[in-house]
Formats: sequence, structure tokens, C-alpha cells
Amino acid sequence: MLLRRNVSLAPYLTMRVDHVAREFVTIRSIADLDAARRHCDAPYRILGGGSNIVPVANVSGTVLHICIEGIEILADDGNAVTVRVGAGEQWHEFVEWSVDRDFGGLENLALIPGTVGAAPMQNIGAYGVEQSRCFLQLECVNMSTGERLVVDAPTCRFGYRDSVFKQEWRDVMVITSVTYMLNRQAPLVTDYADVRRAIEGCTHTPTRRDVFDAVVAIRTAKLPNPAELPNSGSFFKNPVIDADQAAMLLSQHPAMPQWPVSDGRVKLAAAWLIDQCGWKGFRNNGVGVHTNQALVIVNAEGGTGSTVWQMAADIQRSVADAFGVELEAEVNRWD
Repeated sequence: MLLRRNVSLAPYLTMRVDHVAREFVTIRSIADLDAARRHCDAPYRILGGGSNIVPVANVSGTVLHICIEGIEILADDGNAVTVRVGAGEQWHEFVEWSVDRDFGGLENLALIPGTVGAAPMQNIGAYGVEQSRCFLQLECVNMSTGERLVVDAPTCRFGYRDSVFKQEWRDVMVITSVTYMLNRQAPLVTDYADVRRAIEGCTHTPTRRDVFDAVVAIRTAKLPNPAELPNSGSFFKNPVIDADQAAMLLSQHPAMPQWPVSDGRVKLAAAWLIDQCGWKGFRNNGVGVHTNQALVIVNAEGGTGSTVWQMAADIQRSVADAFGVELEAEVNRWD
């Protein structure tokens, strides 16, 4: 276990806010977690790739930086493949690893920043696919008791960018590995117009690599690179509202994008709502809204976590006032 004190979090967060962790522990194994329980102070804060975390201020307690690596094929019947992945592996690199081997199911989730351990916690998704599509189980450690658990999909309670790990198990259960069931025969998902347009020009039958490359190109064009302009990707979830409210809003705003969801409700485009309120390109106190994508708050000039969250609150208030719709942050806040 590598323990350091008074560590700046800026290099570990894609938003690059420069707050300090009183204790910072690099976790490369379950044994390191056991040692952290014995020698480090609670509360624990769990850090992976840092793409979906913005602290408000300096962090008390102990930050556990999860760096557990490894990709292992547990079973392969020639079609279905069971793969266990260390929680510290980079998500995009794992997706590309699977595409290189024609293991299907996750190719639409290319270029999502962060680690594998964060994928089920956030239930990440993009372009018609969520990680829960291929999720089999995960292993985790209860930092209160030291108990090691194997958790299946129903227990994870996956929702839209949500799971039990974002709710009552937050900062208590540390995910150490995730197991996925991939499939060489999994159908390609090309329902989203951007993906469909990108592969229409193929002179051959589209492959997983084509879908993967299309998603990489789309995300690269739309979203700023955190290494060049610090950000946490999509800051807000797309709101889901009841059908009656959606119909009323559409009558008032005929250009409003809407998509039906399986339970009869309707999903709205948070980026469109924010853009209509005039936020795109706005800057204040070092932070702002990206000029090309209204869902992305950027730390352009050394802003703090508190200024990021203040802008988020201002955006939420303006959307609620204009449309009667509540935006929920996808990014996790450390108080």
C-alpha cells in the first residue's frame, strides 16, 4: 500500500480542480484495501479515472485510488466469452481490446473516459447501449467490514446512469473487478443517427471495428479532450419526464428533441434545453460551458470545484425556470 499525505487531486481529475486530499492511497490489490482499512482514516473516497468526480473543496478522510489491473478470459465456448477485468483498467482500452478480438457488445461505448470499476457504478451508456447489456457480475470489498462480495446485476440495481454504488453503497463498497459476457455473434447497434450515418459509406458489411471507429470519431468531434480543456464530459443526465408534460412542452417548443422510453415516459435532450437558455460558450470565474456541446462544463482558467458546482446550479435553475424540467448531475460531487 502506497500512502501519501496532502496530495493535490488536480492530476487525477479530468476537471483539474486543484483541491487536496489529506490521505491518498494507491490501491493495486485487495491486500492494499485491507491495509487501508487498518491504517487509514474514514471516510473513504473512491477514485478511478477521475472523469466523473468534482470535489467542492479539500478532501478529508482517505482517497483510495483504484489501480487494480488485469484482463482474464474465464470461459470461451467459441461464441460467448466471459471476461473478468480489474477495476483499474482503462475503460476505452478494454473496449478496444474486446473489439480487436471480435468480442461483441461494448463497441458503442468506445472513448468513454474512466476506469472499468466506474462503469457499473455509473452504469455508463452511449449510442443505444449501456454497460449493463453485457454485465455479468462484479467483485467488491465492504470498507466497513472487510467482507468480500460477488454482486450480480439485479443487486446492482442499474438505472439510467445509476446503480446502488451511487446511492447507499457509495464510498462503502469498493469495486475490485467486473465480469462481462461478450459474444462474437452480438448484433451491431446502429439505431442512433450519428452512428448510422457514419457507417453508411462502408463498401463492405459493417463490422464491430466500423462501429467502434465511428463512435470514436463522433465523440472526438463533439467533446473536448480533457487533456487540452479540463472537463468531466456530460455534466448532466438527459431528463426523463412523463408523457403529458412532454406533449405540453412539444406543443410550446416544436423543435424540442424527444425520445420515448420503455416505461411510457419521454427522454429530453439536456444539451438542447441548456442551449436554449443561452449557456453555450458562457464563461465566468474560470469555468464555462463548451462552445460546441452545452452538456459539457469546462474548467478553462483554473476554476475551483465550488465555482464548477455554482455554474451547474445556475444552469439547473435556468432550465427549471424556462421549461419546468429538473436537470440531475451525472458527475459525482465530493463535499
